[in-house]
Amino acid sequence: MEEVLIEIFLVAKFVSLILSFFFLLGIIYYWRKIKTSVFSYWHHKWSEIFGLIPLQSLQVNKEWAAIENYLKEPYPSSWKIAVLEAGALVEKLLIKLGFKVNDWANVLKALENMGLRNLSILNEAHEVQTKILLDPNYNLNIKEAERIVAIYKKFWHDLITLFF
Repeated sequence: MEEVLIEIFLVAKFVSLILSFFFLLGIIYYWRKIKTSVFSYWHHKWSEIFGLIPLQSLQVNKEWAAIENYLKEPYPSSWKIAVLEAGALVEKLLIKLGFKVNDWANVLKALENMGLRNLSILNEAHEVQTKILLDPNYNLNIKEAERIVAIYKKFWHDLITLFF
């Protein structure tokens, strides 16, 4: 009888050892999965804070999508909002890059010294944006709004490729 109890005890010990091993594997697997997701979240956050991955940022892609949605609406006020937000997005990037956007002429001069071309087109877009801000009755058609948003978007991508 004692030998049977010892055998049962050894079998139970062996089964518990195998179960413990599988539980340990499960814990390690989920720990790595959690650790990886938490690490990638904070890595992405810190990279965004320090401006290391603005192109990859989902927020920016959502902002451009929202701007393009404004252009799809049939209202001139929505087109104006699209132009203003596109300009604001470019200004936000310029600020991240260290430019002082309150002096647009100096920004254009600095960008020209860096080798960017067609800044006169960008200046036209900025002038239209300023007119929209100063004159609430400014007449903006859809073609002009699409053109200005396209100018801002291309300039934004040019800045990203130049600096990042």
